Amino acid sequence: MSGKKTKDKWLPPRVSRNTNGAYRLRPEHGKAITIAPPDASRIEVLDAYEQIVGEAGTLINLWEMYKQSERWLDLKPKTKEDYLGAWGQLNKAFGKLIPRDIRSFHVRKYMDLRTARTRANRERILLKNILRYGIEYNWLETNPCDVVKPFKETPRDRYVTDEEYQRQYERVSEVLQVFMELCYICGARGQDIRILKLSDIQEEGVLVVQQKTGKQQLKMWNPRLRAAVDRALEIRKARLEKCGHESMFLIVTKTGGPYSSDGLKANWQKSKYEGMDWTFHDLKAKAISDFVGDKQEFSGHKSRLQMEKYNRTADNVRVIDFTPVK
Repeated sequence: MSGKKTKDKWLPPRVSRNTNGAYRLRPEHGKAITIAPPDASRIEVLDAYEQIVGEAGTLINLWEMYKQSERWLDLKPKTKEDYLGAWGQLNKAFGKLIPRDIRSFHVRKYMDLRTARTRANRERILLKNILRYGIEYNWLETNPCDVVKPFKETPRDRYVTDEEYQRQYERVSEVLQVFMELCYICGARGQDIRILKLSDIQEEGVLVVQQKTGKQQLKMWNPRLRAAVDRALEIRKARLEKCGHESMFLIVTKTGGPYSSDGLKANWQKSKYEGMDWTFHDLKAKAISDFVGDKQEFSGHKSRLQMEKYNRTADNVRVIDFTPVK
């Protein structure tokens, strides 16, 4: 059926709820029949459906159940955003399949056909998590993703020079200039900067909350940070006066709302100079690489190993300076 309410998207094909809340199945031929009472649990509804139709729900149904589970609610906002993006590709390939019919060779072939290998790895993780959730509810017995090896990922080592930073900075809009400065100065992701609120501008600095980990850092004021925030406030004031809206966010669009992840990416892509081979996310790596001091504390990473993935400069190491014995 089409037109299901969001809360009912977990229901299998041709099942809906009537005005009394009972679950009704409309066969391809014939009249609709009641398969479960209003107070039935999801697993009871799915069991009843399987007994009548002879098949379980599709991966789409399991995905909708997963998104309303405690596991989903416990995920960090950035992880949810990544998963929602990954689902688009998985849905095309596996959405209409019955989970227990998905085999390891299906997953392997899917990954081999993906040209973006890093994304393929992320999609495999999401599919694995969805199916693991399905195992707990007897949708399938084994997880086909368990035996499928991910692609080996080569750590990115691209360092953005000061000249490259300046070249791009001079091309982009004033809002993207603010984004660039705040990401670089604070060593933060664009996703963390785009949701900064006025309440995050505090007496001692700017409070940045990492969406990926939940880590909070108060970035202490210095002249360059103050200048970037002041400019953001000027742009914000002009835009809100023009559109007549109010907003809690520091950086706003022309309509007064916060920038979306896709909106930020689209603006960045349109502004790239010819031959540019570095990304917005490389600004965080540049910041960590350029910072003089405790790079792990500055970056907010839990471990030195995580921080080193972003440090793209060589360590300064002393050499032996004594005269050898003759």
